[in-house]
Amino acid sequence: MNGKVGVGVAIYQAPDSNALDIAGRVASEIKEVEATLPSGLKIDLVYDTTEFVKMSIQDVIITLIQAFLLVVLVIFIFLQNWRTTVIPLIAIPVALIGAMEFAFLFGFSINNLTLFGLILATGLVVDDAIVIVESCTEKIQKQGMTAREAAIASMNDLSGATIATSLVLMAVFIPVAFFPGFTGKLYQQFALIIAFAIVVSTFNALSFSPSMAGILLGPAQPMGGPFGWFFDKFNRFFFWLSDRFYQWVQFFIKSVTSFWGCSWPGHWQQSLWMTLPATDRKSLPKPISNLPSPEAHLPPLRRALLNSG
Repeated sequence: MNGKVGVGVAIYQAPDSNALDIAGRVASEIKEVEATLPSGLKIDLVYDTTEFVKMSIQDVIITLIQAFLLVVLVIFIFLQNWRTTVIPLIAIPVALIGAMEFAFLFGFSINNLTLFGLILATGLVVDDAIVIVESCTEKIQKQGMTAREAAIASMNDLSGATIATSLVLMAVFIPVAFFPGFTGKLYQQFALIIAFAIVVSTFNALSFSPSMAGILLGPAQPMGGPFGWFFDKFNRFFFWLSDRFYQWVQFFIKSVTSFWGCSWPGHWQQSLWMTLPATDRKSLPKPISNLPSPEAHLPPLRRALLNSG
């Protein structure tokens, strides 16, 4: 080695062992053995495959932190209140730590796939908390409820929907854990770590989030300073974008009805007329002229779009 006589010793990882743990123990053993060697002899670590693993995990951890900060930034921009931002913000570490607790109970290790699952789960675990906080805020500001009353009313309205959406997400990821062969083993921990995070976030949304909302939330207060200026510009742009989307939907519906070549009520009547036998057509009632047109449903759609922002 390096032009000198040496002896190579290869150390292989046993199945179900942790590569980083083995590398650490080998390094400590090398230090102990070096202290007993005669002068002129030394031990060099020539090739260590765990260096790549360490760098990969470090990059994944940095990505996880970036994803966390981006989620917090997006929540704050759209909710525009630090009180409403704190509640989903706390939901993220609670869900991720809870998922790691489940991973420990199932014997999973921290590797690239489990960390990648945590990155993906970072954006999934805040959905329920955001919906609940937004519902509580709307009831406080528009219906004049207290924070506690708004939290109770929101949970009465959203408990079933929260559980249903979480079950749908879990139904997507859990079957991946049962893939056969090497692929199934490879993605088992990835799929289940996301499912664990969803379970914890659902429990958090049904218990912790409404409790925090009942304590922290209150009447809306205008924000001044740089944040107030930024939010004013952002809201103007967002409402302008929502307006353009509303106009596009209106144009699309009018184009479709024009392509059919008939108005909506007339199309219903014509379809009903063509599906009945000739002997039954005399019993049909007179044409109904006061059926709602498609345009009648557009203002509520526009209001729904604006309120959802």
